[in-house]
Amino acid sequence: KKLNVAIIGIGHLGSRHLKVYDELSSQINLVGVCAIKPDRTQRLASHYHIPFFEDYRGLAGKVDAVNICVPTISHYEVGKFFLERGVHTFIEKPMTMTVEQADELIEIAKAKKLKLQIGHVERFNSAFMAIKHFTKEPLFIECHRLNQFPNRSLDIGVIMDLMIHDIDIILGLNNSPVKDF
Repeated sequence: KKLNVAIIGIGHLGSRHLKVYDELSSQINLVGVCAIKPDRTQRLASHYHIPFFEDYRGLAGKVDAVNICVPTISHYEVGKFFLERGVHTFIEKPMTMTVEQADELIEIAKAKKLKLQIGHVERFNSAFMAIKHFTKEPLFIECHRLNQFPNRSLDIGVIMDLMIHDIDIILGLNNSPVKDF
């Protein structure tokens, strides 16, 4: 059975996810998209021949899984809504604004035996995938993020928007728990 999936938030990352889901159409049913910018989202929905929803709550009962790409400040509210309704949930990083909110979503997912995944796409970067097998116990790792300011995700700051990928890559290369933070 194909999963019925929807994307909530069609900004920069949501539109990238939409393209990927379109390529996975033999494995999933994309049942809708929802975003606060109706003109742009309706055009994308029309292009991909999928329904547009003005309110994410309208997807309740229609989906097995959702992909949440709204601004971080709304991750908790939207994620909780779907998890409480038994829907597997993918949330773009960072997970929530607070650790307490994240812990609550994790507990709901565990209690309902649902998948809850947070988007750390750099783990699947081909360059990272190629080198991770050659680095067993690195002694020194240095990261530099050299690109222009993206002018998005202004609600979370540069560490949670971009540096979190560097931290995740370091954790992926170094198979040991964080000892001090």
